[in-house]
Amino acid sequence: MEIDRWAFEYWLIGCVCFSFLALVWCIKKKEKKKSLFVLANFCFFSVFLGSIWLGFEVIPTKGSSMAPTFLNGHWLVVNRNAYGWPWKKRAPFSIRAGEVVMFQGLEKESHSFFVKRVIASSGDVVKEVNHQIFVNEIPLVQWIDFKESLQVLYAKSNVPLSKKIKMGQVSLQNGTSFRVIGLLNKGADRVWIVPDNHVFVVGDNWANSVDSRVFGPLPISKIYGRVRGGVGPNWEWSVP
Repeated sequence: MEIDRWAFEYWLIGCVCFSFLALVWCIKKKEKKKSLFVLANFCFFSVFLGSIWLGFEVIPTKGSSMAPTFLNGHWLVVNRNAYGWPWKKRAPFSIRAGEVVMFQGLEKESHSFFVKRVIASSGDVVKEVNHQIFVNEIPLVQWIDFKESLQVLYAKSNVPLSKKIKMGQVSLQNGTSFRVIGLLNKGADRVWIVPDNHVFVVGDNWANSVDSRVFGPLPISKIYGRVRGGVGPNWEWSVP
């Protein structure tokens, strides 16, 4: 799931600048009623932008790699200071398995941001065998047939429903639980040992996600913040 972070922030900065110029114009023209309206807009956009720079952002997304938790078009609430201030070194022990994080792309000077879920941290051994993922030899998911849930999900996502797709329930040892989507096909067995100052991230849509199974463990220095929740098209609130 990709984040249009920069486009949204630049748009907000543009709104603040435009409102300020409009306010100056109204004051010069002595338009009192218009000045109050423009002042209200200027204050709103300024407070919104300030809250972003102080720690919280509301950002639109695209893609289905985090389904069924977040769907294409959800607006996510991201706490950029959840693991410490951005200019300070991240503490690896503060990032827990099960948390959904927003991170910068691994390419050099990348301006793209992505959202995935942490399933393992430094020292953990992650193994993928067929359609199951193991962390320290413990299987993550119990596959359950949620046909009705899948039909509703794919209807919202405009994606054809496949017979090979199933939904499963994940319950971590720290008490975190969530649902995932998996593609029941047989693949090559793979094993990763998560190095120091790294985490292993995957999308909740195991069947359609580019994550640590592709690019390897993620350096915690790339993590931008923690996703606290999301708002869907019908204003429904989703918690990761």
